[in-house]
Amino acid sequence: MSIIFDPDSQSDLLHTLETLKQLLHADDYLYLTIAVSPVYPAHTSFTEAYGQLDELLSERKLNGDTQIITGPRASLPNASRLKLTAGEDLHTLLMNGNENAVFEWIDRQLDVLKRKDAAVSEYQAFARGAADQVEITLAKLNIRARTEMLLDIEKIGRLYNVKHYQDWFRELIRPALAAIAEKSVTKDPIASFVLDYMENHYCEDINLDAIADKLNLTPGYLSGYFKEKVGINFSDHLNELRINRAKALLTNLELRIADVAGYVGYQNVNSFIRMFKRCSGVTPGEYRKALPPRAQRSDASNL
Repeated sequence: MSIIFDPDSQSDLLHTLETLKQLLHADDYLYLTIAVSPVYPAHTSFTEAYGQLDELLSERKLNGDTQIITGPRASLPNASRLKLTAGEDLHTLLMNGNENAVFEWIDRQLDVLKRKDAAVSEYQAFARGAADQVEITLAKLNIRARTEMLLDIEKIGRLYNVKHYQDWFRELIRPALAAIAEKSVTKDPIASFVLDYMENHYCEDINLDAIADKLNLTPGYLSGYFKEKVGINFSDHLNELRINRAKALLTNLELRIADVAGYVGYQNVNSFIRMFKRCSGVTPGEYRKALPPRAQRSDASNL
C-alpha cells in the first residue's frame, strides 16, 4: 500500500498508474491489482479506510492483466442466484457419484461467471458456497470430513485464474466422491460383490452376464443397479480398472504391448490400444515413451 498526502494529485496519480500499467503489460509474468481510494479527511479512521480499499481489491476481474480500480462496479446479476442454487444441484450430483457430471456442472458455472466478467469476490462466493454444500452432503451421510478431504477454505484467496479454480474444485470434490462411494458400497453387498469380483478377475474374460448369474439376477437389472450405486456403468468401470493396471505394466520395458493387453484381460491387442487411447488420450506406445526414466523398469516385479 502506498499513502499519498496530496488531495490535488488524483488526476496526476491516475495518469502515473496508467503509465505503470503499460510498462507492466510488457512483462507477462507479472501483474498487479491497484485500488485507488478517494481522498479522505484527516479524521477518517485508517482501519475503516483500509477496509474500504480492501473491498475495492475484491472487484478485480479474474484475468492476467494489471487492473486499476477506482470504485465499485455493478455486481454480476446472477452471481447470488448461482450461489443459492448450487446447494441442491451439487448435492444431487454428489449423491449420484458421477465425477464427470459433477465437474461438467462446476465448469459450466465457472464459464457463466467468466462470460459475465465476474469479479474475484463473486468467484470466491461461489467457491465457498460449493465447499459448504460438500460439507453438508457429507454430514448428511454421517461422513466425517477428514482434514485432507476438505481443503483449507482460505486457499480460495490464492486462486488467480479460472484454471486455478477448476483444479481447486477437483482437489475438493474427488476425495468427497470417493468417501460417498465407499459409504454407499460398504452398505450394499451386491455392489461390493461386483467390485471385488472385478478387482480379482479383471485379467480374465469376465462380463456382466456371468456375474449376474452368480448373483441370481438378470443382467439388465444388475446393470442398472450397479450404475445407480457406483455411479458408472459396468463396462466403463472394468475398462478403467484394466487400463490403470496396464499403465503400471507399461513401466516394464521388457513387456510388449501385446503382452500387457493379455495380462489385463484384452485378447485383441487392437481393442486394447483403442480403449487405452479412449481412456488416456494417448496410445500405449505414446504413454510408454512419455514415461520419465525413473519410472521405467526392466524386470517383471510389477506383474
